[in-house]
Amino acid sequence: MSNLGVAGLASGFDWKSLVSQLADVDRAPERVLQNDQNKIYQQNNAYAGIQTELTVLKSRITTLQSTDLYQSRQTSVSDTTVGQATAAAGTGVGNYGFNIAKLNSQIESSESRTGLSANDLRDTRQQKLEELGKLVNFDSSTGTSGGVNISVGGVALVTENVVSDRLQTYDPGSGALMLRAQSAGTALNPTSGSLAGTIAARDGGVAQLQSSINTLAGTLIQQVNLLHGPGYGLNGSSGTPFFTGSGSGDIQVSSTLMADPSLLQAAGAPGAAGDNQVARGIATLADQTQGALGGITFGQSYSTTVGAVGSSLASVTQSLADQKSVESLLGQQRSSVSGVSMDEELSDLTRFQKAYEASARLMSTVNSMLDTVVHLGL
Repeated sequence: MSNLGVAGLASGFDWKSLVSQLADVDRAPERVLQNDQNKIYQQNNAYAGIQTELTVLKSRITTLQSTDLYQSRQTSVSDTTVGQATAAAGTGVGNYGFNIAKLNSQIESSESRTGLSANDLRDTRQQKLEELGKLVNFDSSTGTSGGVNISVGGVALVTENVVSDRLQTYDPGSGALMLRAQSAGTALNPTSGSLAGTIAARDGGVAQLQSSINTLAGTLIQQVNLLHGPGYGLNGSSGTPFFTGSGSGDIQVSSTLMADPSLLQAAGAPGAAGDNQVARGIATLADQTQGALGGITFGQSYSTTVGAVGSSLASVTQSLADQKSVESLLGQQRSSVSGVSMDEELSDLTRFQKAYEASARLMSTVNSMLDTVVHLGL
C-alpha cells in the first residue's frame, strides 16, 4: 500500500521542472550581477569611444582655431617688378602692393618713341590686371596719357604712372584680419576675389561651424558633469567631474579618471555594489532633447551641423562650377572679338595665294609679249 501511495503521490508530478526552477531562482542574483557587469563593461567601452571621438573633434577644432588658417596668406604674381602681394605668416599686419604703374610708364614710353602700339606690354598689363581681379574686385579707367587707373572701394591705388596707395591687412580689435588702404586708412570690404571669399568663409560658415560645435561640446560637458558629480566611485569617492574644460577647444575626460577608472562615479550611493544609477542616467542623455541645442538631442545636433556643412559645401561646389562655365564662355566671346580666327586666317591665306598666282600669270604673259615684240623688231 505504501508503494502504491508513493506512486499515487508522484503520479503526474514534474519534479525535474521543479528542481530546474529552484535552480533558476537560486541563480537569479548571479544573473543580475552578471547583467550589471555587462552593462558597466559596455558603458566603459562607450566612454572610451566618447574619449576617442572627443580627441578627434578637439584636433579638428584646434585646426579651425589656428590663426595661420585664415589670417595668414601669401599671394604673388610671376613678375614681382610688376605686382606683388605678401602677408607673412605670424605677423599681425600684411601689406599688399601692386606696381601696375610701372607697366603704364613702359607702355607710354614705348609708344611715344616708336609711334606703334606696344602690344606685348599691353597684353602683359592685361594679364596682371586679371591676376589682380582674382585677388580683389577693383574699378579701372583710362587716364589722359593712356595708362590704366585702378581703385578699390573708391580709393585710388594707381593713377597713371604713380602708385597712390596700397592694400593692407589690419586687426580691427577682434583678432580677425580685415582689409584697408594703407595711406588713406579707409576700411575696404571686397565683394569678390579670393580675399572676399576668405573673409566670408572665416566670418560666415567657419564661424557658424565653430559656434555650433562649441555649443554642443559645452552642453555635453555641463549635462554629463551634472549627473556624474554627485555620484560615487568604487571607493566611495565623489565630486570628480567627468569632463574638464568649457567648450570644444579644451574638452577632455578628466585626467584623474583616466589615471584611475575606479574613481568613475557610476553609483548613486556609497558602497552600493552593482549600483549603476548614475551611469544609466548619463547613458540616457543620448536620447534626451537639450534646450541649449534647440530642443534636439546631442546626436541630432551633431548630424544637423555636419549636414549643414555638407549642404553648404555642395552649394559652393555647384556655384564654383557655374562660375567656371561663365568664365569659360566669356573667355571664348572675348577671343572671338580680339583673338585670331583660324578660319578667317585660312580664308585670307587662300585669297592671297590666288592673288599671287594671278599676278604671276600676268607677269608671265607680259614677259612673253615683250619677248615676242623684241623678236619681231629684229
